[in-house]
Amino acid sequence: ISSHTFVLFLFVSVELNLVLIISLRRLLKIRWWHHITNTEVLARAKCTTIETMIRSNRLRWLGHVCRMKNDRIPKQLLFSELAHGTRSRGRPKKRWKDCAKDDLKLFGMEDNWHAMTADRATWRSKIRSGIIIAENKLQQRREKRRERRHRVTDHL
Repeated sequence: ISSHTFVLFLFVSVELNLVLIISLRRLLKIRWWHHITNTEVLARAKCTTIETMIRSNRLRWLGHVCRMKNDRIPKQLLFSELAHGTRSRGRPKKRWKDCAKDDLKLFGMEDNWHAMTADRATWRSKIRSGIIIAENKLQQRREKRRERRHRVTDHL
């Protein structure tokens, strides 16, 4: 199973990122007593997080499927809707299509993305520039989470 074909859950992302960080620390010979953050380890390795890698692979696959002919099964599955049937109660399960929409939004490409996929080189360059945008947004989220955590512990 490739990374571009599955829905990424938070607990899976955390575990995969942990494996990446541990591996990079070993390769770069960074030990715990050096007190280097995971963000700094990724910067030294010139690497992105696993979450961003999987998201970019998912967008590359989306572009590939969009460029396929209309009679191909992957394209039919991605863009078709069920004619009949009932959904189960409660919150709907997250589909691959929902994840792709989230990725497009995070990478700053939610507008006119379908037209961009027609040219492979343009699509790939947009994804590469979107990686930087996504990493910055994810870093801001982590910073906000860290601030909230420290605010709570300061009050105790």
